[in-house]
Amino acid sequence: MCSKLLVLTVMISAAMLALSATDQDLARRLADQRTRRSTVAEIAASGNRWVPLLISWTQTPPSGVDRYQLYLGLADTFAEMRTKEAIPFLVKNLSLSRTAPADFAPWLKRPVTIEDTFPMAAALIAIGREAADPLIRASRQAMLPEDRVIAIFVIARMLHRNQDIPAARSYLSSALGQANQERYWAQEGLKLLNERSR
Repeated sequence: MCSKLLVLTVMISAAMLALSATDQDLARRLADQRTRRSTVAEIAASGNRWVPLLISWTQTPPSGVDRYQLYLGLADTFAEMRTKEAIPFLVKNLSLSRTAPADFAPWLKRPVTIEDTFPMAAALIAIGREAADPLIRASRQAMLPEDRVIAIFVIARMLHRNQDIPAARSYLSSALGQANQERYWAQEGLKLLNERSR
């Protein structure tokens, strides 16, 4: 009886190690720019099987894997699968850019370029309406200015894709009002500086 229990324990342990090795390999492939696209397609094709594991990596990434690159891979996967459970992670890491450090030059380019540069934003846009309210709430609380710009972009892109977002009008109007106030006071300050330098 003891020997059967020991054999069973060894078999279960071996299976867990194999699963762990498979998980580690999946994380590495997702974090590798060369294998990311095919790995995202593989995960998406398997349905929701990997979602709990992927969500767990948003809290505790596997060791030995580049966290930054893994997060980019997770964003691409969550966009492809429209994973609603990932919304808090995507909002929290909104300004994570494919270029490090972040390059904000894409704001001068087409929206598709901006989405490609900021994969968390692209994932929120892909998820759609369900992501709007959590994003708006986070933006109204304590969001960095660069994240707030991305949040505004995301809401605008959702509207562009004909998403029905009830809070969009008040949110965008508030953002516009804030921008106008900033512009006014910046102009006033520059006017005073110019007068002093005469």
